[in-house]
Amino acid sequence: MLVWLWALACAVVPAVALRRRRRARPLPHGADARPVVVARPCAGDEDGLEVRLASVAAARYRERPAVRITVARAADVSASMELAAWRLRAAGFDARVEVVPTEGANRKAGQLEGLAAAWGDAILVNADADVDLTDFDLDALVDPLRGDGGLGATWAPPVEPEAWSLADRASQAVLAGSLHAFPLLAGLDPAGLVGKVFAVRLDRAAGLAGLAAHVGEDMELARRLRAAGFATAVVPQLAVARPPPRRWSQAVERYGRWIAVIRRQRPALLPSYPLLFLATAPLVSLALAAGAPGAAAVALTARLAVAGAARRAAGLRVRPWDPPLDAVLGDALLWRAFARALATRRVTWRGRVLEARV
Repeated sequence: MLVWLWALACAVVPAVALRRRRRARPLPHGADARPVVVARPCAGDEDGLEVRLASVAAARYRERPAVRITVARAADVSASMELAAWRLRAAGFDARVEVVPTEGANRKAGQLEGLAAAWGDAILVNADADVDLTDFDLDALVDPLRGDGGLGATWAPPVEPEAWSLADRASQAVLAGSLHAFPLLAGLDPAGLVGKVFAVRLDRAAGLAGLAAHVGEDMELARRLRAAGFATAVVPQLAVARPPPRRWSQAVERYGRWIAVIRRQRPALLPSYPLLFLATAPLVSLALAAGAPGAAAVALTARLAVAGAARRAAGLRVRPWDPPLDAVLGDALLWRAFARALATRRVTWRGRVLEARV
């Protein structure tokens, strides 16, 4: 019975999520002229950083936004950042590298908080340092926030199309081959916000004050907006991330950090990991132990179907070997990260040891 209920959930969840996204009403667009600033928070140099930061010039937009490449310490400024800012200025952008000191635990959030203080009631767009904005429609992200409606922030589901290592392939499997894939989850959680690429109206978010005290700044921002009576909305495009190659331990740390934030800031969602996202291996084992190979086959088939649906939602190819690989690598990574998040509240982010908190 458990296998059939879980298989039903695996069928219903992607179907409902994709149906809601397809049938979602277009977001209303306003026409006020408030300025837009694109923040690219950084924490030192990385492979390919210059190209990714300069990709703002290849995004789609009616008017060029201002671009601020930010770091928390002067020592973090790199030649890649300066070259990216120079390339953007050559393309006609108001772009520069800024040092935004922050004393909070979360340096990225601290940089955004400091930038928000300087930009008043502008629309702030965050695009993490590993995001490639080539062909990204900035207007589709920003325009819904220009009106007098009830929106406080918009966001785009992240996806990682390349995989340079086993850990990268496992990360891709989580983001685009499981029920944890944000292109699917975006259709189920209207109150969500994932901070890889998002836009926020600063006059509706209390200037982001105090955000640096939270490890999960995106969840805290969404909570504040809800408390103030404003909604968040997902836009119909993807945030393409092209991070440098990672080791397995780094991938575990990353997803362990995500789950630790869930544990502290939205604890009601924590049981969804063993009961939904990670149920394949336990259910198959129980079915085989009970002498029910048919039930085990149902569970495996449901998991492979989820992987295929998630990959299609993420705009990735579905080759015959991708769903099985997604099931094995994605679940292995999430199980390890889940165990880590239960074992400790401390996380490592950008070389700093932090503690997930409310």
